[in-house]
Amino acid sequence: MLNYADKNRLEIFKALCETNKYFNVGYPEDFDFDYSELKDFLDYSLNNCGDHEAYCNYILNTFQFEKEAVDWFIRLFKGDPKDIYGYVTHGGSEGNMWGLWIAREKYPDGLVYMSKDSHYSAAKNIRMLGMTSVIVDIDDRGVMVYDDLAAKLDTSKPAIIFATIGSTARGAVDNVTDILNVLKTSGVKDHYIHGDQALSGAILPFVEDPQPYSFEDGFDSLTVCITKGFGSPMPAAIALAKRENLENIACEVDYIKSNDLTVAGSRNGFTPLVAWYITKAMSMEAMKERVQYKLDLAQYVVDELKKNGVDAWRSKNSITVVAPRPSEAFIHKHKLAPFDNSIHIITTAHNSIASLDRLVYELLLDYDITSNSQHRLSGSGQ
Repeated sequence: MLNYADKNRLEIFKALCETNKYFNVGYPEDFDFDYSELKDFLDYSLNNCGDHEAYCNYILNTFQFEKEAVDWFIRLFKGDPKDIYGYVTHGGSEGNMWGLWIAREKYPDGLVYMSKDSHYSAAKNIRMLGMTSVIVDIDDRGVMVYDDLAAKLDTSKPAIIFATIGSTARGAVDNVTDILNVLKTSGVKDHYIHGDQALSGAILPFVEDPQPYSFEDGFDSLTVCITKGFGSPMPAAIALAKRENLENIACEVDYIKSNDLTVAGSRNGFTPLVAWYITKAMSMEAMKERVQYKLDLAQYVVDELKKNGVDAWRSKNSITVVAPRPSEAFIHKHKLAPFDNSIHIITTAHNSIASLDRLVYELLLDYDITSNSQHRLSGSGQ
């Protein structure tokens, strides 16, 4: 049992969480979730060791639920479970590592092409995997410049494309159709495309006019974050890849009498329950309405800021609103994520018009206090 002082620390921390959980507009985590029906399973040491499709000696696993959840996401991304495999990772970074690992094993001499706005996990994973990367320029909205990709392609080696589908800073989406056209025109014989869909993978399948996001569009692997798009009490993501490319990463583990196709091996058994619960507790129509609500909020923020002379914008199908950088005090107060001369505001499902009105009002005041009108009017270059 904890002593009084330690219990008090936890109470103070709980109060901090309660105070801040709904006002974290710089980061894309959704907090409108309720997994109370799953709380009893926190009393067990659930461990998904290795492949959820294989037998495992460790019986306290959630393989049956993970399999159902993964199959649901495979179909969401227009794949067939017979052709696509996946598992629940500890987060989007692990999913990106898995995709790059598969690509490296298929094309050991391949070069990784990624945009300047790729998630930081891409560069980190590439270093850990001993791969070589080529950085491709982005346009003023954060999208990969395809002419620069064409200019930098080494056609003598396989091309491994790390495509960003919803960038961290600007919500930008690299268009895999345009990328494939570049590869074809340039005469690249062998290629592999991984989609980092941590953010927009939870948006594009639910909108009327999405940018390319599916296996039908040309992805070989992808990852989508549960924490960002659907809401989860702990980091989790779904990583998916074509089965035809998995042969070189398979590992037989005698200790657990199981096969392993994952990065981590021993994995959290609770988050697959969360992923499964998402697919069962919410209808497809409800998911579409939820995404549209977030997109409408983002457009509302853009309109309110532009109405007051602020050069704010968002990309197509994006919940990320980009605006000029305010004071450091404002950034700290509202836990915003600054980059270059900008910040972004991310409209998640727990936000409301009222809460965003307060944020916009305070942001406008801050601009007037810390900057002259030229700073916040059109022409910031972002």
